[in-house]
Amino acid sequence: MFQQLKTEFTQQQAAISEWWMNNAIDKEHGGFYGAVNNHNQPIKNTSKGVIQHSRILWYFSEAAKHTGNTKERQMADYAFEYFFPVFYDNTHGGVIWEVDCQGKPSNTRKQIYAQAFAIYAFTAYYRLTHSSQALHASKAIFDNIERVAWDKLHQGYFEAFDQRWDAISDVRLSERDPNWPKSMNTHLHIMEAYTALFEILPEASVANALERLIELIITRFVTPGGHLNSFFDHHWIDKSNTISYGHDIECSWLLQRAAEVLGDFSLLECTRKIALKIAANTLRIAVDNLGGISEGYTVSSNIKHEDHVWWVQAEALVGFLNAYEISQDPSYWQAFVELWKFTRKFQIDSERGEWFWHATLDTPSSKENLKSGFWKGPYHNGRAMLEICERLDRCAAKPYSIDNLFKGNLTL
Repeated sequence: MFQQLKTEFTQQQAAISEWWMNNAIDKEHGGFYGAVNNHNQPIKNTSKGVIQHSRILWYFSEAAKHTGNTKERQMADYAFEYFFPVFYDNTHGGVIWEVDCQGKPSNTRKQIYAQAFAIYAFTAYYRLTHSSQALHASKAIFDNIERVAWDKLHQGYFEAFDQRWDAISDVRLSERDPNWPKSMNTHLHIMEAYTALFEILPEASVANALERLIELIITRFVTPGGHLNSFFDHHWIDKSNTISYGHDIECSWLLQRAAEVLGDFSLLECTRKIALKIAANTLRIAVDNLGGISEGYTVSSNIKHEDHVWWVQAEALVGFLNAYEISQDPSYWQAFVELWKFTRKFQIDSERGEWFWHATLDTPSSKENLKSGFWKGPYHNGRAMLEICERLDRCAAKPYSIDNLFKGNLTL
């Protein structure tokens, strides 16, 4: 049973890599196309974002390390060789936000969310290659974040700065976000980055920052009901108007991973309980009758957003399997299996490759017609495939797993 599933996820991971190697490379200007549509056609004049490029670098670094695939290693090298001179700011430190299709800077702001993804990408590349350049850049960005972005008066991290690290008035991560100085999304991904950094650089400064951030997420962002608050003002007054089911379930396992890497047993026990609470809540309110995960909920209008976005399905696959590993509760295994069925049927493009932004059953008016874009890389779905293969091996090694599988009469 586990081996059959692992084969499916292994094949899908290879297919994801193949799609990006065949369709995303900008052979004219270097790097990767800023956008590729659902027909695998590049939109050649589109600008290139640091988030997309850092996620591609992260994915192929991790994939090559896991699989030993030479082509994936070559993609990681190619991604790093483009990323560093184009996005890294050697004068002021950190990474800039956006360049034009030819690689010339077009938006030089320093979004802390982007700094976190640069650390995440550089640490993965260092694990693969032992590149001293990647290691030094990771630590330099960490130092900049701690020096400039940490709120020394009220705690937490501010959202954004200009190229010289001076304050700016509009700190929004995207046009759909409200303009508040502290967000769940940024804190979540700083934690993700610091977790990876601590694995390669187990220094006291990194450990202290990671521990402080784990505790901050637990106390400020996680609600008693198993959701995450999204936005706050300077003084930690909650300004949230949305609930993101994808960020909820993503946080459930990333928070636990951070405590595991830190090696703090009391924090680990706490984060495991939180992971189960979030998974239970997600299972209760976010899963539809086909097994897919809805995008989220707007509090003020009392509207549930029923669309199925690719990254939400990917993170929920990992989150439900993680909850099953912790609890051995068959309901989480069933949710994992049903979600994988949904993903294969509605989210993955079995004809042209990669995952659709929106599931094929969603209303046409809501669809993003991009396979690759400013916010879409192989990070969420590619990472999920790598994570799940490792976790299925662990499940198969535990004697209780098969018993629990059949107690719930679970089938593929």
